[in-house]
Amino acid sequence: MATELLNITIKVTVNVKRGDIINSAGALAAATDFPQWIVVGDTNAGRPAPVAAYGIAKARSGGAVTKGKPVGVGATAGKLVEKTPHTHVENKAASYTQNAVTDPASDVFIAGIALEDASGADKLFDVLVLPGRI
Repeated sequence: MATELLNITIKVTVNVKRGDIINSAGALAAATDFPQWIVVGDTNAGRPAPVAAYGIAKARSGGAVTKGKPVGVGATAGKLVEKTPHTHVENKAASYTQNAVTDPASDVFIAGIALEDASGADKLFDVLVLPGRI
């Protein structure tokens, strides 16, 4: 059973099941969506779904997940995978000219932090729901 510290409802546009990740429009979340919330009860399209916006909830994995890692939606909409922050490798060449314009790092959106491992895709696992960017 989920322990929600902040539980809200979002009208969903598709059938969802416990552990799916949705966006604020009520669709299965994509990697570029923010925020990413966890559905805590099976709900049919067109109905309000209970979601954990903050707290602890069971989420559905899109692959193997390690406890303690940030998780967000990956290639499969509505499923969580491990996320890593954008990294930048400094150019250490002897001769280097700085570009006039440097693109900012792209945002990596997360739904929260994994509180337990998931052994593969479509497994339910506990997540500390903390929607944000890393």
